[in-house]
Amino acid sequence: MKTFLVCFISLLVGLVIGYFVEMIHAGYQLASTLSLLKECELAESGDHAFKAYQHESKPVAIYALSQDLATLQDAQQLVDDPTSSFRLEVARRMMFVHARLAKLDYGTNQVSDALQCAQAAGSRFSSITNETTLSDLVAKFDQKGVY
Repeated sequence: MKTFLVCFISLLVGLVIGYFVEMIHAGYQLASTLSLLKECELAESGDHAFKAYQHESKPVAIYALSQDLATLQDAQQLVDDPTSSFRLEVARRMMFVHARLAKLDYGTNQVSDALQCAQAAGSRFSSITNETTLSDLVAKFDQKGVY
């Protein structure tokens, strides 16, 4: 009887431990899947905004870039680790979106908006000191098709 009770309790403990281990594993799988979906959403948003920036009128391009910036800001809130590659990629993309918005805003004489965006981009790039530097940097990456 005692052996039966020990076996039954061991089986029960094993099942409980196995259940919790599987739940933890399923949680990691779900987090990984959600991360992949967010990365796909960001890629699609960035691609759409970059194409609008290259081929559409300035107001349409500004709108598309603003939407991409909002998507990036939402994604930035998801990751706590400042050294994660995902967060660094989001920060890089935000810098370019701000720089492109500044370039477009200068082109539409929205100087205050342009200065605000240039300052946001420049705070991430210490080499950006004026509008010319910003335009040159953006032009280099635009030529290479980097969004």
